[in-house]
Amino acid sequence: MVSINSLVVDKSRASKAEWRKVKTDGGDDFGYDDEEAGVVEEENPFRVLVRSRHTKDYEKARNKALLYVRKQAQKRGQTNDLDFVMVDSLAVAEACLEGWDGLEQALPDGSSKPIVFSKDVARKIMTDPDYHVVRDMIMMTVTEYDNAVLGVAEVALGN
Repeated sequence: MVSINSLVVDKSRASKAEWRKVKTDGGDDFGYDDEEAGVVEEENPFRVLVRSRHTKDYEKARNKALLYVRKQAQKRGQTNDLDFVMVDSLAVAEACLEGWDGLEQALPDGSSKPIVFSKDVARKIMTDPDYHVVRDMIMMTVTEYDNAVLGVAEVALGN
């Protein structure tokens, strides 16, 4: 049995940004493998600095994103499944994603360069279908942090 009292948001933790290692193990969670995704975890772990979605900033960002996506759908004359993904992706980029480390871009000569974090780059990565794998990894990391803020992991383990 789970007590409703144990599922209360830790507001002091929710509003603080925390570095979280991004799971890049692929497999069933994402439907790709590390080699296909270009993941070289041992050399350069991918981490994100995130805040929880359990904040007023996220609510404001989600409402703003919802209005934007509705306007875009009205211009097209229809909605599509990606509109729903877009709302949360924009809101997370705006209110939850504060930085990253270990995200690189491959160059034609075989080398790579770090992708410097900015809100503009975050919005691009979180909304461009070409980067859906990275978006999915970031979204899973934010969800895991949300669960930690709620104490879901502790509840599930009976702690």
